[in-house]
Amino acid sequence: LAGCKGPALPSGVTYNLTQLFGQNLPEGNGGTIQFDPANMKFMGSTGCNNFNGTYTLDKKKLTLGQAATTRKMCPDMKQEDRFLQMLN
Repeated sequence: LAGCKGPALPSGVTYNLTQLFGQNLPEGNGGTIQFDPANMKFMGSTGCNNFNGTYTLDKKKLTLGQAATTRKMCPDMKQEDRFLQMLN
């Protein structure tokens, strides 16, 4: 039955955010997310602050749990707020 197991997210892959709510973001400044499937955790950067939390994966449905974030002042707090809204 191991072959019937649902999909897994690859470990060690960094996903770069290039578009947010239909708007292109500056290359290398949009934010990132990574997944740790062994511990069912995610972590990343909003482009300024860091975040982390847990997730579940059921077949093709990825659900992120509540994230903890650092809260330093960022040059573009609007993008920061929109990124965190998108994670919700």
